[in-house]
Amino acid sequence: MTAAFTVSRATRASRIGGAVAAVLVLWLSTFPWWADPGWMREFEEMSCYLIFALMWNLLAGYGGMVSIGQQAFVGLGGYALLVLGNHLHVNPFLAVPLAMVATLALAVPVSFIAFRLQGGYFAIGTWVIAEVFRISIANISTVGGGSGTSLTALRGISRSTREAATFWLCLAGATAAVAAVYGFLRSREGLALLALRDSETAAESQGVDVTRTKRAVYLIAAAGAGLAGALYFLGNLRISPDA
Repeated sequence: MTAAFTVSRATRASRIGGAVAAVLVLWLSTFPWWADPGWMREFEEMSCYLIFALMWNLLAGYGGMVSIGQQAFVGLGGYALLVLGNHLHVNPFLAVPLAMVATLALAVPVSFIAFRLQGGYFAIGTWVIAEVFRISIANISTVGGGSGTSLTALRGISRSTREAATFWLCLAGATAAVAAVYGFLRSREGLALLALRDSETAAESQGVDVTRTKRAVYLIAAAGAGLAGALYFLGNLRISPDA
């Protein structure tokens, strides 16, 4: 007779941690009603850095793909927000998730170029791609050229409304990023990613589609970086290629 066993996806400690995190998020959501604007601004910047760090850790830490050009997608997210808000007259707050989707769409063809390289060449290649984007945007006068431009689409929106909406979007973005990475790493694809990081040959022998898994992680990280860029631009109201 074999002993019965169960598989648990969460421990008591993780459930308690999840409950504490939920309470913390609820508490943070009240900041716009009582907190100092300076605190809110600091939190917004920290949220953007957190999202970017999570995406970098997913890409390089778990996926083993060292990219030194992820700033390209941060910038693309910011410029996508600029185009949507200033030129297409989309509400800037609604344009944030659209900017993330636009960054993801642009990352698809980029991934086919980047994944033609391996190891150190991949890292250098991603930096070159980022430089190509920076120089290209600096030569497009419609989006401010090399000197940059401001998000004029927020004109007519009161400062208190803008600050509150920006804070809530940053909180939602950071929370969603943490939840998405946590869920992904505990999924079948996440296990495949961990196996791939340890040994691509061994992972492939077990049926893992190496190229597909790596590209999926690259695109997720690009979309997250685009979200961070859009949120950062929304808070700073100004963007330039060098920033």
